[in-house]
Amino acid sequence: KPSSELKRLRSRRFFSPPRAAGSAMAAATSQTLKVLLFGPAREAVGEGHVEVALPAGATVAELREAVRSACAALKPLLPTSRFSVEQELVQDEVGTKVATGQEVALIPPVSGG
Repeated sequence: KPSSELKRLRSRRFFSPPRAAGSAMAAATSQTLKVLLFGPAREAVGEGHVEVALPAGATVAELREAVRSACAALKPLLPTSRFSVEQELVQDEVGTKVATGQEVALIPPVSGG
């Protein structure tokens, strides 16, 4: 049975049930990014995209490491691949931040003739 103190608190407007520790903070400080894959990257994974978890405010350099950790099939392609954000090739991976909702793609090297 709930104690009388708990009953009294529940009767007040400001009472809210306890939440898991840090759950709101974790939700506010992390993001999931969908990275589109093309050519050899798409073939290596067998899918058109991968999803990776990153801290909010992460850079493309951090995204590269997250992709490396999350998807072993892409490891051989990552050293020679580029990322694009909102259809612009990234020039400065350390200075470019990514956010949920942006179009992000991994562009592997291509050859043609």
